Amino acid sequence: MFRRQPVHQSPTLGRIVALLGSLFPLCASLPACGSGSQSGATTDAAATFATCESDKRAHPYVAGDLFPGKQGMLSVTLLDSVPGPPVKGFNTWRVQISSSANGAVVSNALSVSASGFMPDHNHSTDPIVVTPMADGQYQLDPVRLKMSGYWEITVDVSGQLGEATVSDSAVLTTCVP
Repeated sequence: MFRRQPVHQSPTLGRIVALLGSLFPLCASLPACGSGSQSGATTDAAATFATCESDKRAHPYVAGDLFPGKQGMLSVTLLDSVPGPPVKGFNTWRVQISSSANGAVVSNALSVSASGFMPDHNHSTDPIVVTPMADGQYQLDPVRLKMSGYWEITVDVSGQLGEATVSDSAVLTTCVP
């Protein structure tokens, strides 16, 4: 007659299972990327994250807002965003570059690039394609803001401006609810 041997659980495996069981409630209470409601409201566990209404870093969206360059040579104006204001997902921005010295629009003879970053979560945007248009205007597309929160879009500009070589960058800030 065949007799079944009792199955013994190893003591190490039992301790691992018990440890994981005790950690589950703790892990479930921690905030994760994208947690919280779509409106930007926070839960008690996520209270350290700012909402768009309270985040003083973000510049409220207004078409035509001017963002000065870090070096003081150039300024970047956000002419519009489609959709406007910017939303979570895909956006198209149109910007115009001007001289900080006299406000004159700078011709399309410059090299312009753009990149996006969400400092609170260490996220970057997908690559942003910059397309020159007329009158010193550039289209930035796609400006993909992957989640709600504070975003920085840096527009880097370099090239010849009259007799001078310029290199400047402006940080356009926005908060997506």
